Amino acid sequence: MRRLMILLLILALSVSICVSQPRRKAQKIQKVIQLPGPRMSGSISLEDVLVKQIEVRNFTGQTLGNTEIGQLVWAGYGITEKEKGTGATSVIGEPVTIKLYLATEKGIFTYNSSEHSLESVSELDIRERIVSTAMPEEKVTDPACLIIVVSEIKKMPGLQGNRIRKMTQLKAGHIAQNIQLQAVTLGLGSSTISFFDVNIVRRLCRMQTVAEPVYIISVGYPSAEKKEDAAERVREIGRTKTAVLIVPHKDYRDEELILTKGMLEQAAVRTFVASSRVGTITGMLGGKAEASVFLNAVNVADYDAVIFIGGTGAKEYFQSPTALEIARQAKNMNKVIGAICMAPTILANSGIVNGLRVTGFPTEQEQIRKGGAVYTGNPLERDGQIITAIGPAASRVFANALVEALVEEK
Repeated sequence: MRRLMILLLILALSVSICVSQPRRKAQKIQKVIQLPGPRMSGSISLEDVLVKQIEVRNFTGQTLGNTEIGQLVWAGYGITEKEKGTGATSVIGEPVTIKLYLATEKGIFTYNSSEHSLESVSELDIRERIVSTAMPEEKVTDPACLIIVVSEIKKMPGLQGNRIRKMTQLKAGHIAQNIQLQAVTLGLGSSTISFFDVNIVRRLCRMQTVAEPVYIISVGYPSAEKKEDAAERVREIGRTKTAVLIVPHKDYRDEELILTKGMLEQAAVRTFVASSRVGTITGMLGGKAEASVFLNAVNVADYDAVIFIGGTGAKEYFQSPTALEIARQAKNMNKVIGAICMAPTILANSGIVNGLRVTGFPTEQEQIRKGGAVYTGNPLERDGQIITAIGPAASRVFANALVEALVEEK
């Protein structure tokens, strides 16, 4: 009996010890895909890439290989400042980290730029569910890959927080533009999704609560089906449209001029470059263009659209009586008016944007507000016939909005 009692006591103690021991968590094995090294040079010029870049929203669904994916994510920010070991890019001097998430048929991944690799988050294909959260005009069909630009921002109060958020949006726009330009060189199409349900995307991608999806780039092989786009509709109008691009004689922003001019010409719009000097003008990036019209010879009545190109050189028109009068005449004649980057300050100083929603480069927000406008800081704004954009990263959407506005002008 005594032996039995001792055995029962030993058994009870053993069970107690086993129960009290914490269960070991199953070790999570993270799948890592090493991407091929990126190609550092190509055979297509920047100008060709800018002109050939068109918005694609219908794709074939064909899968992208690791070589294509690797080139795209590397282009996004593989050559910018990196936080060593994190695989993330930072907004220099600020408490912000920007990461790339990818949604493909094989699942969800994050990009580690320091290792040039993909790290698996989930094997679920969530592309269709993400696209379903977009606004109707931004939805796409059968993209091979969705690249999601995600920021992680520490909470900052007041004006400092707003400034950091604007810087983050600009950084995200630059990353998106790099990816889209790279897509052209790979024979791929792309388009952006700017308005979507942030909370749903965060949950689907299993992001932390501090993470904020900012931008989504859809990438894939364009569908062979004929797509009705703004350019086709312009050609069907039956009358040639004309636009004058007012450009500083030096230090204009190259992308803004090249892409805007190129997309307008693709849409059968005749374009003319006007400047304070006729002949060769020089951009901030060293590009050259030809101005054929003196600024003081611009007859607004001859054009369907008047477009002011930005860059630091645009300051020469901030207080120019000629430039300000051109803006006023364009408004009085109900012309399509465009201004990008620093150029919206010209519109503000001319007095034509009072009470309107306007965007522009963040350095210009005070001047824009002084002109009576509501500064939004969004990539693009259209209020009536006046179209404004924040800077180089928004050049494509700016040009497309101008084409759309001209389509409406029958």
